[in-house]
Amino acid sequence: MNLNHIPRCDIVIEQSTASLHLVVSGCFTIEGCGQLTDILQSNLLVQTASEVLIDLREVEHLEPVALAALELHLLQHDSSESSLRVGVETPDFPMSCEEAASGPLSEV
Repeated sequence: MNLNHIPRCDIVIEQSTASLHLVVSGCFTIEGCGQLTDILQSNLLVQTASEVLIDLREVEHLEPVALAALELHLLQHDSSESSLRVGVETPDFPMSCEEAASGPLSEV
């Protein structure tokens, strides 16, 4: 078991006049997905944006169920009447938390 694995998700919000950029790092679990969708539901942040970019490329570990839940949330809240565009950037090879926890310890 990897003792350095900490299941924590950090979300940094970068907002400009027309866009909202959410940079997620750490361990993106189903709990972290809930935090992210809570931010997306917040009218205070999204109401002025015409574009939202969710950047998961800095995530060290990604639970497939969390990514599926995020995609489902976005599909359920996609409105053809809305001009809001939402994009998601994912890492090339996401690793689940189980894979990270059972991964090799640092080499001696």
